[in-house]
Amino acid sequence: MAVYDVQSLKNGALFHETGVGAHYYVYSGQSTVYSEAFANIKLPTSMNYANGTRNAFISLGIAGTGVAIDLGLINTGNDWKPVYNEVANGTGYGEIMHNYVAPSSATNAKIVVKPVSTTKVHMYIQFLNSSGQNVGTAFDQDITLQHSSFTSSGGIISCRYYRFASLVPNNGQDNQTDGSRMTGGQFINLGLYNRNTSTYDTWGVPTTRVTNAWMVSPDHISVTCGNNYDTFNITHT
Repeated sequence: MAVYDVQSLKNGALFHETGVGAHYYVYSGQSTVYSEAFANIKLPTSMNYANGTRNAFISLGIAGTGVAIDLGLINTGNDWKPVYNEVANGTGYGEIMHNYVAPSSATNAKIVVKPVSTTKVHMYIQFLNSSGQNVGTAFDQDITLQHSSFTSSGGIISCRYYRFASLVPNNGQDNQTDGSRMTGGQFINLGLYNRNTSTYDTWGVPTTRVTNAWMVSPDHISVTCGNNYDTFNITHT
């Protein structure tokens, strides 16, 4: 298949991004039932940033009508750090949390994201070592949105949750044979918190909670999906 071709994992693509490397997205349905999304991110076991020309992203997100807020991790070639980026009406704003760096012993990152109000979201990230012990400083903060807002009814936010992984060029040149890679990464223990039952419902691609999932540039990315996990490998070779 050609670069930027789309391969559906479930029900096709909601949108089609180009110029940002091979990547994949998974979207839940629009709902007021789920108040937060959870995942345990297994950090990739092999990385190559093509001489610093690509940034790696592994992220959850929250989407409303005309707004999407990426909430997750970035690696610019040295360490994983929390990052967020909001896009609404073609306008974007983002920030890297440089004071919350993953220690070298970190193998995983637990992440929780949730809407707090129509203009605020919350992100929690805690890095873990191979024994499951907390390492580094947890990021646990509300984030006030700059250019966007959600809709709500009775104080309950209506939104969709999503996740993605990508290796994005930072020089405007998306050469998908540049040798960059991000392999051995996983989202595991995927859960959406059901406010009605006070339990987490799984949101793997095969579940009814997921409505759409797709890959872009499938010759350079592979994704394996289960009821509560994704495994992904990106290889720009």
